[in-house]
Formats: sequence, structure tokens, C-alpha cells
Amino acid sequence: MPSRFVSSASCMLWPLVKRFLVDFVICVDEKDRLLYSERLHVHGKDRSYVTARFRDLLSDLEGVFEAHSEESLWIRQCNDSGPFDVFEPEFIRHALESEEVNLGSLIFGAEHWENLCASAGLPAACVSGRNPLARYYASLSLPPAMSASWLNLGRYTYLFHSLETKNALRASHPLTQLYRISKSDIWSVIPAFPDNSALIPQARPPKPPTENVSPPPPPPPPAAPVLIPKPTPIHLCDSSVRERTLLTYIIKYTQDFTVGPLDYCGIARRIKE
Repeated sequence: MPSRFVSSASCMLWPLVKRFLVDFVICVDEKDRLLYSERLHVHGKDRSYVTARFRDLLSDLEGVFEAHSEESLWIRQCNDSGPFDVFEPEFIRHALESEEVNLGSLIFGAEHWENLCASAGLPAACVSGRNPLARYYASLSLPPAMSASWLNLGRYTYLFHSLETKNALRASHPLTQLYRISKSDIWSVIPAFPDNSALIPQARPPKPPTENVSPPPPPPPPAAPVLIPKPTPIHLCDSSVRERTLLTYIIKYTQDFTVGPLDYCGIARRIKE
């Protein structure tokens, strides 16, 4: 959720940090450090609150995984039955409401995006795909497998949840999962693709000739490569490792640092009132 963090950091973090400023240093204790972890959405959390739409998309994805679990090799290609991305527009709401740079038309397709904008009451500038960022991505030469949508557009009959609806953004609270790639930790509520799955590699289309000359005849197509599923580089940590990596565990029971300004900057200790 980097975009959501950046969007809210300026208005969320300073009021929190300001409470613990003593002259020019930050002074916190254990219970103070826990306050920052409460403001995180997934990282180091035991559970993450999600919308009903996110919950349903997650359930759909898990169903697709189960349907292909007995296959020796599952070639992942997005079709009417998925697999679809588990994507909640609410998490990048500030970006989809931007009038200057907006990728909504590329994410949902121009027609569907126009309908979603109308339902959300967004200005006409958000509807257009002619802003600089959208034009740049639209100009990229992407192979069909990469340019095809992996969204189940039928799940997006509205863009944002009504904030008046009680607990609209907290309809479900699935357990988080901890993955590791090399020495990096990845927290998520979305499971990684299973080891028996693989993508068909696609080559980029050739660039058009720059001069008015007849292109040479295309070479014969190469033999189809034999796809052997490789174990995913993402390692799912067991429950004991996950438990010891939760922010609450680290703060309460270890001397290690976690994340955020109250851990990496809050090193002063109050010795008198």
C-alpha cells in the first residue's frame, strides 16, 4: 500500500510525532511505539481490515487456486474464470480522484472508467485518458498478455464505498501472511501463486520499419518451449516465524527496532518531567 501511505503520511504522521517532541528530539516509550503500528494497514499486523469487495475478490482467487491444485502444470492465462487481481480502488482513492494525472482509464478501460467516474461524481478531468501519465503508459509497446486486463470488471459496479455506510471499509479482517524473498519481508493478505503454475512467455511485437522498404520475410516460428514450473521465489514463513515478526511482538518482547519515525527517530529517553 505505498501509495496510500504516501497520500496520508503528511496529515497522519506529523500530528502523531508532534505529541512526542521534546525540544528537538522524539521521546517515546513502549506503549507510544505501538501507536504507529496501529496506523499501518498490513505490514507487521496480525489481521488487516478490508472491504466486502476485497473479501469477495480474495475468495474468488482462492477458489481458482483450489480448482487448479491437482494439475501438474497450470498455465496462468486470464479468462472468464480468472485468476483476477485482488484490487480495491479505495486503497488508491487519492490517485483516482486526481485531475492532473490519472490512470483510471488504463486500469478499467475507457468506457468502464467513464461509468465509474459518473457513479463517484468525479470531475470530467478525471475521465480523460489524455493526461501526461496516462499517455505515457498508453504509448508503451506491450505484448497482448501484458496489456490484457486482469480485473473482473463485473465486481466494479461502483468505484468507492460510501463513507456513511457503517464499517464499509472494515467488512472483513483476514489474517495476514508473511513471505520472504532473499532477506526482505513481504506482508500480504493475498496468497502467492502456487508452485504448479507458470506464465507463457510473450515476446514484444517487432517495431515498425522506419523507412518505406519491404520488411524481410519473418523467420519460421521457433518450437514451443517446454514450460517447467519453477518453485516460486517467494517463501511463505511458518506461523512461529510470523508470530515473532509481528510489530507488537517485536516492540513488547525484544530490543529490536521495527518501522516508522517513533522507532528510528524516537531514541531519546525521558529522565525527568
